[in-house]
Amino acid sequence: MRFYIDNTKVGEWAGEISWSRVSYPVTAGTHTFKWEYMKDYTVSSGSDCAWIDYITLPPTINTNGWAGNNAEICAGETHQLNATATYYNSLNWTTNGSGTFSNPAILNPVYTPSDSDINSGQVVLKLTVTGNTTVVESEMTLAIHHSPEVYAGEPVGICHGAILELTASNATNYSELIWTSSGDGSFDDAASLHPVYTPGAADLASAGFTLTLSADGLGGCASVNHGFAVGSHQLPTASLSGDQSICAGETAN
Repeated sequence: MRFYIDNTKVGEWAGEISWSRVSYPVTAGTHTFKWEYMKDYTVSSGSDCAWIDYITLPPTINTNGWAGNNAEICAGETHQLNATATYYNSLNWTTNGSGTFSNPAILNPVYTPSDSDINSGQVVLKLTVTGNTTVVESEMTLAIHHSPEVYAGEPVGICHGAILELTASNATNYSELIWTSSGDGSFDDAASLHPVYTPGAADLASAGFTLTLSADGLGGCASVNHGFAVGSHQLPTASLSGDQSICAGETAN
């Protein structure tokens, strides 16, 4: 059994031998591989043959391109692209928005969203990879989150023994909410937008306390908060004392 590369013998096997794996280096370009079996007519024993299997040739070189995973940023931020490409002659990035690339002809430029991109909330970025005979396109979506906005309410007063229903609060562009108090009262649900707050003993003993609503941004954007003061008022008292005697026809203060 003989093996040739471009008509040059590079391997030879004879007799009864076990399976073995062999490999030969080749240079870039076109080559001819040939396997040749020769039989000695004077001997006839064993299988009188040879086997070859698992012939592995270098893979075909293909142009590939991938724009990267979808990503999220906050309004006012830029995005560093993380694409991959192989066996290409040129690259080009385009967008369905109106933002700009630091260099659309390199593999991983920085994308700066425009005001229109930010207002729309997302933009599609497309990578075009051009090879010798193939053009590959790949897209990724960049979500752009507005910063959260939060409003807890205006300063209010509360009488001892009363609860405070937080109905004036509102928030937008957030992933999570949390209410906190500078006092020792409790919320029935501190993670809801409109909870009920029950003042604690320290709240009632003080002149007032502050309630704060915090909102975490979408996609990891920075959190914001807003608070308002709550005045704590004692219940009014009244008394009537001092017996009096008056004559018929008189008035009494």
